[in-house]
Amino acid sequence: MKVLSVRRWLLLTWLLGYFLTTTLTFGVITWWTFHEPSNLAPLRFVVPIQFFLQIILAVITSAFVDRAILKPLAAMSRSARQIAGGDLNFSLPPSQVREVAEVATAFQEMGNALQIALSRQAELEQHRRMFISGIAHDLRTPLFSLRGYLQGLETGIASTPEKILHYVRVCQEKADDLEKRISDLFAYARLEYMEQSPRYESFEIVQMLFKVVESFRPQLEAKRVELKIPTSPEPCMVRGDVSLLTRVFENLLDNAICYTTEDSTVRLDWIVQEDKFRFKVVDSGPGFTPEDLPHLFEPSYRGKSAHLRQSGGAGLGLTIARRIVLAHGGNLLALNSPEGGAEFQGYFRLNSENKNSL
Repeated sequence: MKVLSVRRWLLLTWLLGYFLTTTLTFGVITWWTFHEPSNLAPLRFVVPIQFFLQIILAVITSAFVDRAILKPLAAMSRSARQIAGGDLNFSLPPSQVREVAEVATAFQEMGNALQIALSRQAELEQHRRMFISGIAHDLRTPLFSLRGYLQGLETGIASTPEKILHYVRVCQEKADDLEKRISDLFAYARLEYMEQSPRYESFEIVQMLFKVVESFRPQLEAKRVELKIPTSPEPCMVRGDVSLLTRVFENLLDNAICYTTEDSTVRLDWIVQEDKFRFKVVDSGPGFTPEDLPHLFEPSYRGKSAHLRQSGGAGLGLTIARRIVLAHGGNLLALNSPEGGAEFQGYFRLNSENKNSL
């Protein structure tokens, strides 16, 4: 049935009823006058009959109003109380009245949107719990280890100067590890809650990359890892947040060196294509399982691959790196290198100002 407005339905119903009753009354009077001109007394019943027909018409109109207007409104009222009670599984009867149908459609769309929002909220709550659990584990692991070595120093287990020096060095490493994890957590919180916006400035990115590489020289020498970078690269000017982009490459190189085996290589490559600065970091570690790849940038994700089991999880470094790259109009992806090991490919715009926000 065609959907019309309330006014048109009522007007159509009234016109139809008026036409029928008037036509019927006129027809009866005409027929009787033509066939019984000498006996017009029965015509006195015509007006009551017309009145009776009008009553029938009113009943039909009331039934239509009840079915097309009142029942849908009552169903919406019940559904509203149902939603207030937390139950979003409801359905509304159809209506041939346009205004009622529009309200019912909007009401149904609102219920669907609420259901999606609640599902998303439950998903975020589950994610938050897993994130807090992962952070607690990440902070507890170096703390327990640090406590164990300190107790060894206190109880005299480290009895020789060489052993004492070893314990002190391990304690320093654990303290540095704990400091890094706390720094990552602080940086992630600032990015997540938009407390830090990029400070755009023009800088020469190749020089910045050389400084980042040089800062990892002690770690590279300690593991006897060779870091391969392009030879004689051309300078490249970039407009972005130099401190945030520096952190991207620091996190990626730190991750690569951490999982690369001794006496192997890590490769950092980059190239300029049109208005994009493309880069990739490849290590010689165990790589990732197919199940882990879609979740690597989730905070503190713990997967099945040996790459993640070595440290208990992906931590926050990769999450922070990807958020920064996205804020500079780019993207960061993880995959397994054809030569073996993990590979991170990404890009950002040479002029990323106003492309995105953290």
